[in-house]
Order: sequence, then structure tokens, then C-alpha cells
Amino acid sequence: MKESKKGRETFIFKMESKFPEKFDEIARRLKKEHGAVIQLSEIYGKRWSYIKGDKNIPPGLTAERLELDSSAGIVIYCDPLQLPEAREKLKDFFCE
Repeated sequence: MKESKKGRETFIFKMESKFPEKFDEIARRLKKEHGAVIQLSEIYGKRWSYIKGDKNIPPGLTAERLELDSSAGIVIYCDPLQLPEAREKLKDFFCE
């Protein structure tokens, strides 16, 4: 998910302020509404390294990586039928 410069600046601002609480809030909401699990990752080239989020991934979920900027991203595990809507909620939440 490569967004405009404005979107990256918003994400960086959230990382520096109340990002951990906001991450937990959206994680709870997505799990409740879509059965989705999200993890925050730091990006090192092609490698994504876990930072925060639920490590208990139910079997049968599809994984998708959403790049927030060149150094951070979200991995979302979700039922394939729920994935498009969950992905849009993440984009709205992190890249406004």
C-alpha cells in the first residue's frame, strides 16, 4: 500500500504519538468485525520483522502485507472473503 507523502507523514506522526493504543484499537475492531488478525512489522528490504500484534493466527486465514512506508507495514491475516473490506479499513485508519 504505497500512499502519497501526506499519508506517510500521518503514519509517522501516529507512530510518535499514541500509535500503540491506536494499533491495539484497530486490531480489536478488525478481529471483532472480520475475524482478522494484524501484526505491525518493521521492513528491512524484503524482510518483514514482527514488532507488535497477536501471534496466535487461526488456521485457514490468508496473509497479506500492507506497506505503510518504506520502513513499516502491517501483516493482515483474514478470511479471503473478508480481506477486501478489512484492507480498506486499515488503509482508512493508517493513511488518511
